[in-house]
Amino acid sequence: MVKISRNTKSSTRRKSRKWLLLIPSFMLLAFLLYAFLFFSGRLTEETTALDEIFSSGQPPDDNAKDTKKAQGIVYPYPAPDGATPIMKPAFGAHRLHADAVFALAEGHDLQTFIPFVESLKSTEFTGDLVLGISAMDQLKPGVEQYLKSHDDDGINVVAYTSTWICHDGQGKIVQGANSGIRPCKLVGMFADEKKGGVIKDPREARPVATARYDLYWCWSLNYSKHSWIMLIDSRD
Repeated sequence: MVKISRNTKSSTRRKSRKWLLLIPSFMLLAFLLYAFLFFSGRLTEETTALDEIFSSGQPPDDNAKDTKKAQGIVYPYPAPDGATPIMKPAFGAHRLHADAVFALAEGHDLQTFIPFVESLKSTEFTGDLVLGISAMDQLKPGVEQYLKSHDDDGINVVAYTSTWICHDGQGKIVQGANSGIRPCKLVGMFADEKKGGVIKDPREARPVATARYDLYWCWSLNYSKHSWIMLIDSRD
């Protein structure tokens, strides 16, 4: 009969405990590796889909759309087939390879613009500041002059004016978006590529607070796929 010393038994138990302690670590590493591979793959798919849309300004072909649907990734084009964006800045010009900050700032007075723009300048940002502003004849005093005064101080201001057809709760056409709450349609954003005529907004009336993202999409077509773009509320 073979006898096993107490020291040998203790050593064996210690080794067993060490392996048991390592098992959770191995499981955690395996989970992290799986998560990394999974999300890396999804990010690559989504980045590729966005590149197709933003670089061309046109919807992907039907086969590409079917592929995206099969993968659960769908980025709808906000216009009918054959439509092209025609919005142009009221003043300022985009720079293709610049980074940009987008904000809708319709109806704001000079006291709102100054802290927003000056705080951006204080970060040493030197890209494009793209703004949606009121019609030129409806701008508050001093706003146009202030926004045009930044040509030589690092920030490049690009300003768009938009025309909205808005409705009240009863469906009647009214003036103003009521701080972005009223449902509205955008006028003059798209034209027919072949015929050249302006196409009516094909989407349902929605609050300007939502429709502004159509503007952001349109503005983004003026930048390269390597540009960084930040969407921000100009009053925050």
